[in-house]
Amino acid sequence: MSFASVYLGLGRKAYAETVKILKTKRLGAIPGAADVVLAKQQRVHMGLGEMKLLIETAASAIAFTARRLNDGDEISSDPSARLAALEIPKVIATENAMKIVDIAMRLVGGGSYRRGHVLERLYRDSRSGPFHPLTTDQTFELLGQVALS
Repeated sequence: MSFASVYLGLGRKAYAETVKILKTKRLGAIPGAADVVLAKQQRVHMGLGEMKLLIETAASAIAFTARRLNDGDEISSDPSARLAALEIPKVIATENAMKIVDIAMRLVGGGSYRRGHVLERLYRDSRSGPFHPLTTDQTFELLGQVALS
């Protein structure tokens, strides 16, 4: 659960930084248009909407699992099934964080890939999520084993 919260925070940071950048970013004159204000572009709106959906999905998964634990709900008496269920929010949060940063970088543009840019750092950080134990692949495998046991 702790790693899930870390990656939810990373996704939220990427979203906030992207919004901040896009509120003032302009492309200047391009062929067929005098000046492009990114904040007025439908693709930017859609990208931010998708980012928000991914954040809320991860937050809901974490909150749901935390609520079950705090309420004393029996997640499973089988230790493997319990562990698998508790890893689901972490996988959702880490996978969503990577997608959020990918969208952020596409919306902001190539400068976000430059060393030292906040999104470049978040890009690298988000890629470590699937390697925290249980790894994403281990979680998938455990969920499959539990389903077939």
